[in-house]
Amino acid sequence: MRIHTASEGMRCARALETESSRFYTEMAQRYPEHATIFHSFAEENAKNVALIERTYYEAATDAIEGSFCFALDLEDYNPDLRLADGASSNEALRRAVEIERRIASFYAMAAEQSRGLLSDLSQALAVVARKRRSRCSRMELAVPPETGLG
Repeated sequence: MRIHTASEGMRCARALETESSRFYTEMAQRYPEHATIFHSFAEENAKNVALIERTYYEAATDAIEGSFCFALDLEDYNPDLRLADGASSNEALRRAVEIERRIASFYAMAAEQSRGLLSDLSQALAVVARKRRSRCSRMELAVPPETGLG
């Protein structure tokens, strides 16, 4: 599916945040040794939705709403949120890093594409992209150096 309008972009962002929040809540239950990290990500996702939607609604007008500000193919950014039964906590962290990188790339591209039409929203999307990328570093610190996330 390809998205073009601001409202489609907002629906996609909301879905990415909601679905990845469910993933992190499940990971916190399955891997209690990393529950603090996973719970913090799930909570931050709700804040991301609030930031993006608040910024969008403050900037959106009927004229902007009908305009095409995105040319994003969702298949390029939609992460695989499944984890095999019996996966180790390091495998869970590796999957989470992959998810974060993919979602961060969505936000970075959406920020770039919306810059000219919705500059405030573009900035909010860029903030979420940076937050998502920083999550990778946090997870890398949680893995013993001899195993790594490679």
